[in-house]
Amino acid sequence: IGQDYSFGHEQCAGFAQVFSEGGGEIVGQLWNPLNTADFRPYIGQLASMNLDAVFAMELGADATRFLKQYSDFGLKGNLPLLGAQNFTDQSVIRTMVEECEGGISSAHFAEGSDNPETLNYVLDRAAKVGSCRVFPAAAITVGQAGRVPVDFKALHEAGAVAFSDDGHPVADSAVMYEAMKICARHDYLIITHPEELSLCGVTINEGRISKRLGLRGTPNIAEDLMIARDIMLAEATGCRLHVAHISTEGGMRLVREAKARGVRVTCETCPHYFTLTDEDVLYHGPDAKMNPPLRSRADRDAVIAAIADGTVDCITTDHAPHAEREKYPRGKGIIPDDGSLVDGKAFSEAPNGIIGLQTSFALGMTFLVEAGHITLERLIELMSVNPAGIIGREASLRAGADADIVVFSPDENFVLSRSLLRSKSSNTPFMGLPLRGAVRNLVVGGRRVI
Repeated sequence: IGQDYSFGHEQCAGFAQVFSEGGGEIVGQLWNPLNTADFRPYIGQLASMNLDAVFAMELGADATRFLKQYSDFGLKGNLPLLGAQNFTDQSVIRTMVEECEGGISSAHFAEGSDNPETLNYVLDRAAKVGSCRVFPAAAITVGQAGRVPVDFKALHEAGAVAFSDDGHPVADSAVMYEAMKICARHDYLIITHPEELSLCGVTINEGRISKRLGLRGTPNIAEDLMIARDIMLAEATGCRLHVAHISTEGGMRLVREAKARGVRVTCETCPHYFTLTDEDVLYHGPDAKMNPPLRSRADRDAVIAAIADGTVDCITTDHAPHAEREKYPRGKGIIPDDGSLVDGKAFSEAPNGIIGLQTSFALGMTFLVEAGHITLERLIELMSVNPAGIIGREASLRAGADADIVVFSPDENFVLSRSLLRSKSSNTPFMGLPLRGAVRNLVVGGRRVI
């Protein structure tokens, strides 16, 4: 059930494919073409059907009203309500297979639900697939709309280990302040997506490359400003704050200084930010488009320095699979009419994100350990020990701990190719790159997965 057919149709198609792979069947699609806020006629139809779950999308500002009307029908406890962000190509069902191949036994899954029913469904599906453990983050605000804080206690009790509006910043400072005050009282973790939208253009770094492509880029300050705000709010409230996917020198400096003052802040970065720069956009096009965008060489070097000096607590993937038809609607390999390497208009219209689950460890080995920036022990800390600790879990090989074990060959070289990818998507700028460090086996809960 959804409002925006033009957007929702594509999303539902992806959901249907994934859901079918998991043994499910789509029995129908129900649209609200009049964009009315009264969903009761549609919910009434759902109540009369023999369904296992309902998939809702693009409800926007009416999400709260829909949830209330859905609950009033008495369906909330009997008919799980799923959201578009939960089961697109980034679904638990599909992603589990990809994670295993990359040696990931536990995944922090920012699925952004604002209701316990969806969390319960995600955890149930994850348990049935069993390839890796899933620790979901619920939304900060209802519908990730940035207006009304969620019921943090109910979502925490349903299994949320943190709260994040995922790819959406909480733009209203008063809302974020209130959310942090609540979370501070219960020692809940908030994960922020640092982005000041009023300063953002196309998701390409503002600079020489964006000008060459004729695009209004996104400057570093769009990221730094929100990091500074959320650090100040965390300092004022005592809330635990984790800053996601930092790409700038200024962002790293802000976190470093905040830690020195005793602010309860941790942070992460992603492999593409310590390996690539905005210059790579010219060669990889939409496969090098993500949010935040690839930055300058100076920023990349600052990210590496922050990893080395301990400012960065963990390395994550920001895994975002997309079909080739989404990234390249005109077809991959099409050269623009002016002969340039990248079509600025096509780049601006392509979705953000790249896949990263299978490549994250090898990229860390190749560009951090082999390059002499950090030790192998530090890489393991960044990718296993620290992420677990941030969400209140333990990554350990001690007797009695969960038998989640990755066996890898640190000296094994390979070239990333399409045939090696377990993902059905291949949107990565690292294709054809020689890498070092191959995952050989994975044991989850004492059971061998690969």
